[in-house]
Amino acid sequence: MSLWLAVVILAGAEGLAVGLMLLVRRRAPVGSFFKDTAEAAGVFAVVGTAFAVLLAFVFFLTFQSYDSARKDARGEADAVTGMFRTAALFPTPARLTLQGQLVCYGRAVAELEWPAMRHERSSPVVQGWINALDRDLRAVRIVGDKPTTALSHWFDQSEARQTGRRGRLAEAASVVPPLVWLVLILGGAVVIAYTCLFADPEERRLSQGLMMFAVSTMVISSLLVVRFLDHPYQNRSGSIRPTSMREALDVIGTQRAEQPPLAPLPCDATGRPLRT
Repeated sequence: MSLWLAVVILAGAEGLAVGLMLLVRRRAPVGSFFKDTAEAAGVFAVVGTAFAVLLAFVFFLTFQSYDSARKDARGEADAVTGMFRTAALFPTPARLTLQGQLVCYGRAVAELEWPAMRHERSSPVVQGWINALDRDLRAVRIVGDKPTTALSHWFDQSEARQTGRRGRLAEAASVVPPLVWLVLILGGAVVIAYTCLFADPEERRLSQGLMMFAVSTMVISSLLVVRFLDHPYQNRSGSIRPTSMREALDVIGTQRAEQPPLAPLPCDATGRPLRT
């Protein structure tokens, strides 16, 4: 959801809520619909508190998911950079092959898998590069202490990369179940509707409108924030983007240029394999 769309939804909902309050106010009895406003206010406090507690719990859950997705993306990018450096300790043919595949993996993550995650999917191209890395690593002939140590580091970094990718993909799915969304929406509607029962024709329109404006703003804006945090890869302002992986590719590109000989990359700019 874009920022402008959120503003339009918020403004529209506020306008409807304030308009509803002023409409109800025209037909409300003097002193509101309650004979005892203190008792009604107590009930409203219970309803509002229950909604606020549920909203706070869901907000914490979605924020934790959003933060985990950001950390997993950073951890994956760091692991790819580490694997590229470790591959430099392997024999030259294997080094060129593995380093080229790592570049293609990073490109595919940034250009193909990120858009796919907006639809809660992964990219088969990324999985193809993972399979190629595993296959070609098994063909590497390890002789000597330095390559043996490098192989151990490679496995550690590969596990970190896999962990980061699994976490990143897991957070692409919504963490808020549909039933919870239903309860949140119903709870917000109840809070707004209950506020309308405090409409009093003897009160000033401005004060009554501002009361509904404040309540509706907090309810609708809170739901919009939860919706934003629950979908962290939507390519909108504040969404998680493949910035970490692109930064890692920049670092890798600089290091690769300093490690001749250079071999042609087996992929295009989006990470798709080149036809041979």
